[in-house]
Amino acid sequence: MNVPRPPRGYWAKLEFGKAGPQPALPEARPEDKLVWNRSNDPDIVARPLPKAPNAAPRFRKPAAALPPKRHALVTDVRDLYLKGRTNEAGFLKPSKRLLPDLVVSEKTLDTALEAAHQLFQQLELAGHRVVLAPTDRYYTRCEVDEREVPRQGYHHANLWSPQRPTFVYVGTVAIGLTLFEVTEEIEVKYVNGKYIPVADLPTEKRKRYASIHSWTTKRDYVTGRLCLQAFSPYGFATWKRQWRESGDKKLTNQFGRIVSELTDAAVEIARLVEEGERQAEIRRRQWEEERRQRQEQEELARQIRVRDEARKELMRAIDVWGEVKRLQAFFADAEMEARRLEPEQCERALTRIALARELIGEQDALGSLLIWKSPDER
Repeated sequence: MNVPRPPRGYWAKLEFGKAGPQPALPEARPEDKLVWNRSNDPDIVARPLPKAPNAAPRFRKPAAALPPKRHALVTDVRDLYLKGRTNEAGFLKPSKRLLPDLVVSEKTLDTALEAAHQLFQQLELAGHRVVLAPTDRYYTRCEVDEREVPRQGYHHANLWSPQRPTFVYVGTVAIGLTLFEVTEEIEVKYVNGKYIPVADLPTEKRKRYASIHSWTTKRDYVTGRLCLQAFSPYGFATWKRQWRESGDKKLTNQFGRIVSELTDAAVEIARLVEEGERQAEIRRRQWEEERRQRQEQEELARQIRVRDEARKELMRAIDVWGEVKRLQAFFADAEMEARRLEPEQCERALTRIALARELIGEQDALGSLLIWKSPDER
């Protein structure tokens, strides 16, 4: 998090009152984490929009007496790329994914690492930081189409991808960098469960393999030529640029121009991010307005539904009231008529009325109204 820490011996000096002043918290760099949590999930801290530097920085040439120092991202990583598998086109698929974004074959690995070192060094000499993408926010990585001549239709190369993209920060603008090896469609021969370029087979082996169960076809295969792909990792800003090797035109000879173009591209990416954020805010407000209208319509429909339900239940309570009153009037009239009869017949009639009341059960005309709920109570 780039927070200053006490130097060695600080606490012993502090005990005797000889500790130096506490350094101020430096301004946060774009790749610095601002929030820490145990799960290391991306935080939701509001961050300012990325901005390109006001002026292109001048190159800082290292002193001639200093030996060239390997860039930290490509130091002691060669063996890690070789620990893993190789796909059908010849690309390495290292098992470790926390590595710089290099998609190459074993034959081209050393060349690619050296090219990455030179590129990263020149970028940092120009004042731009090259790091792995921070883990406390979301970024996207541009897909790689390694074919020299892309063709229409479905294509799945089964390429390796890093856990975190490689970024160069121009000002506070992050630009993703992927160095990959180009493939071309060549004739290959299927031998012992794998495809081998026909050009790599000696003449005598071609004749020997022709007599066994084998066949030739055309597939994309690594060429040894490198391509640098730069891209915008921001979801609202789509931007991509590639620089390829061709013939004697080596990629390392283009790094000076690439650094200059990346510096200029930061202005365009920052503009795209700002416009993307503006459009996203417009969409967010539209979505909120649509949600508000939808909620109002749902509330209106609910009120109508509740009112209808309350009215229907009230009508049922009224029907129950009328039925109870009709039964009560019936039994009251029956008792009145029974009491006008002779004593023996009266007793018999009242017994029959009591049996009838028991069969009907206790009738509560007010009960249905008491459990009824008005629309506001629902």
